[in-house]
Amino acid sequence: MNLTEWNTKLLDDIRSRGRQGQRLYLYVDRDLLAKLSGMPPQAAVDDFSRAFRASMGVEPFRRGARAAMAWRRSGFIGVPPFVAHLAMTVLAVTEEPIGGSHGIYACQNRLLGLPEMPSPPPGYGTDVQLLWSTWNSWLDGPGSVYGVKTAQTHPHWSLQGWARSQGLVRFSDRLQLDDYFAASASKVSFDGLLTWLRLRRPDLWRRFQEEPALDILRDVFDEEAARWSREGPRVQVRPGRQGLLQYDNWTRSFSGAVPVNDGMLSWTVDLGDGEQRVVEESDSLLTVVPKVPDEALLRDGVEHRLTDAVVKRFGGEIVYVMREDPLVNGLLQVRTWARPDVADVLVRQDWLPRVRSALRAAGIDASEHPSGMVDWVWLKGVELSPVQRPVLECLRLAHPAASDERQSVLQGGLRLWANTYLVGGEPDVLFEGDQPTQVKVDDVPVAVEPDTHRLSLADLVLAPGGHGVESSSRRLSFQSVEYVHETAVAGGISMPVERRRDAYAFGSATRSCPAQIFLAGASLHGVEVIEPLVIRRNPLSEILIITEGGEVSEIHPAAPWWLRTLDLEPAAVDVLAAIRTTSSPVACLVVRNTRSGSTQAIAVPPGAQRMDGKAETQPRPDAIPSLALTLNSWSWIGPPHVRIRWILGQAIQTRNASAPGRHGPSRAQHPREAMCLMDRSSTTRSTTC
Repeated sequence: MNLTEWNTKLLDDIRSRGRQGQRLYLYVDRDLLAKLSGMPPQAAVDDFSRAFRASMGVEPFRRGARAAMAWRRSGFIGVPPFVAHLAMTVLAVTEEPIGGSHGIYACQNRLLGLPEMPSPPPGYGTDVQLLWSTWNSWLDGPGSVYGVKTAQTHPHWSLQGWARSQGLVRFSDRLQLDDYFAASASKVSFDGLLTWLRLRRPDLWRRFQEEPALDILRDVFDEEAARWSREGPRVQVRPGRQGLLQYDNWTRSFSGAVPVNDGMLSWTVDLGDGEQRVVEESDSLLTVVPKVPDEALLRDGVEHRLTDAVVKRFGGEIVYVMREDPLVNGLLQVRTWARPDVADVLVRQDWLPRVRSALRAAGIDASEHPSGMVDWVWLKGVELSPVQRPVLECLRLAHPAASDERQSVLQGGLRLWANTYLVGGEPDVLFEGDQPTQVKVDDVPVAVEPDTHRLSLADLVLAPGGHGVESSSRRLSFQSVEYVHETAVAGGISMPVERRRDAYAFGSATRSCPAQIFLAGASLHGVEVIEPLVIRRNPLSEILIITEGGEVSEIHPAAPWWLRTLDLEPAAVDVLAAIRTTSSPVACLVVRNTRSGSTQAIAVPPGAQRMDGKAETQPRPDAIPSLALTLNSWSWIGPPHVRIRWILGQAIQTRNASAPGRHGPSRAQHPREAMCLMDRSSTTRSTTC
């Protein structure tokens, strides 16, 4: 892009986020340039610098200063033509190094293509001051619709102060001040902030070692403390540094989540716990395993280095709004609420009264449940709508007016890779904000059901190929294919192959093999693959587990999220995924029809791997006699459990011994008597009874 195009992009960003009466900061860094240009961050910085150099003279900011003076004399007609010049001064602050006084000038000279001298570029002292004073005058006048001026100089940094006031304290830093206020309740002070930063945010603390930098931080602290006391937490979508949390209902544990965008393809990322992988087109979400316990993750948060250049922060908030999401087959944290839906909310105990009050004022019912962690409470089944803004602000959610997300998105579907789906598995169109009554799919009008905020494209039976959806002046596109021929992706190690007449000779495996013919991949022998344990069920069935210790419990396996969203119950049970961890290993799982009494069972191999987490169960000692009486009529999936008679006999003995009114031994307590009791349902009784 040229400098005029960059100026327009930067001004559009100000227009989109500026609000009358609120302080406006012209914060510019490489991430913002990347967002505005669609380029990778370093490429965006290079392109912006190249465009600036192409338009500058011997004194780099002189042409911008002249344009500013002419625009001011015209009475501020039109838009400011020098936003890109202001952005260049701020970029020198936000680029590394941010440290000492001379580091800014060296960085500024580097961006301008000048020798990296620790002295201001030619004309900097006069031109930059004129640029910023004109900017402030405009914000005092016609530009006030975009916010209140914040640019100012500093006695110690008489020249750099303008840019430093915009770039030294980033917006993400202000969000961290929010974290400090939330963690400290009513006991806040500037000294307390410095201590908290040194312990919790050492990277940010090191940026403010100079006294002039502390002065700026002190001013920002006073401003943010006053805003916090009036408004509470800032309602804003977190910038790219802040990751999400996900919650596994089985293991009742939290982990980090990073949505994947196109710019992350081919990255080699560290997912924690020693796992590294390359991001592929089929990836929608990355799961990061934090190095801290759940309570520390929720309370303090943790920073994780995803790549050498990307650090993500997870947790450390006072409230987490979670919604069922098929990407994690569990709960995924959300920061924006743009349609009516149901959420589970995890609230810190000291923030709970505010949340209760906001929900009560909006007429929203929410049931409270213990979380199993000190100082945290679950609110289940909270029905939220984007029109309930006081509630959303209390939950630290951004509503559509404060969000830059698109008004409609594609969700779900059988996604094969980027923007490509299998025929019959097309995604749904999710309307973020006001729902239209009609949209166009491939230029054909399609009606949308009222109050659904969703259009199922799979129901339209679309042919394979490219498709477009137009809604509210926005167009979404995707493509579908009938089938996919997949081939194995070669790894980095391969064996060279040389053709010799009618035969082939294979060399030793090497990394990055240069041969034209090579072999990558192999078959694995000598490893046992366990067959899945699956048993059918129907809605009239109860599912019981019998442990090796003779305990009988009813189990309620959770259906996968994608089935629950369709109001479907699976017709079969994945046994190992259902039983999870129990006090004693499970001997078998029993499915009993409550109407007909027919019973099916499947034995669990003694060495089967036990999965993490606990299923929802309830003790059923009352079922032991009926199970014992009908044992001979059970139908087994695979071979029966060889010790099931003995296990049920022990269970009856234990149950009778613990029954009320029993004192001392009785005939029914003898194992042989228990075995007889089980055989009474058979046409042939044992002669030993």
